[in-house]
Amino acid sequence: MNELILSKLDVATLDAANIVGDKFINKNLLVRSATTAHDLTATDRDLTVIYTGTQAGAITLPQATAENVGMVIKIIFAAAAATTAFKLGFADGGSTVMVGKLVTGLSAGGDAKEMTSFAITTNAKSLEIDTDDETAAGGDAGSTYEFIYYGANTVYVDAFGMVGGSTATAPDAASNTTTGTS
Repeated sequence: MNELILSKLDVATLDAANIVGDKFINKNLLVRSATTAHDLTATDRDLTVIYTGTQAGAITLPQATAENVGMVIKIIFAAAAATTAFKLGFADGGSTVMVGKLVTGLSAGGDAKEMTSFAITTNAKSLEIDTDDETAAGGDAGSTYEFIYYGANTVYVDAFGMVGGSTATAPDAASNTTTGTS
């Protein structure tokens, strides 16, 4: 059986409201309908954000530090984001970069709705979200982006971007860039 190791957690704060049976429930969920820029830089624990409005402003994530290694932030678009590009990632002023993969798939189009993939560009600081640009990082309803903090200044990204369009086109270098969110 797997052993659960609790560090930096006051075990006394665990109670029946936080545990169901033998499963821990992560209550760090934010549902957001606002469409303006979203600053998540103060986040210091796992968080899932579900965007239910037409997100149109940059989403800025916290820098990766030795203290937040292990943190996971998941971004979900339940509604299509804007058709005007915006960035999802880290501020220019910091040193955090991302590695990982970007897979995109068509949410519209004909019978052939192939998925395409792209390795995140070395030293990338943000993903370019644009719902209707087949070469961008997606943003249509159903898109999910998971950021796993695994070292100081480094985050692994597991991204699946849905794109409204009719042609499956591999994301290009502009889909993730060394320019941050600000």
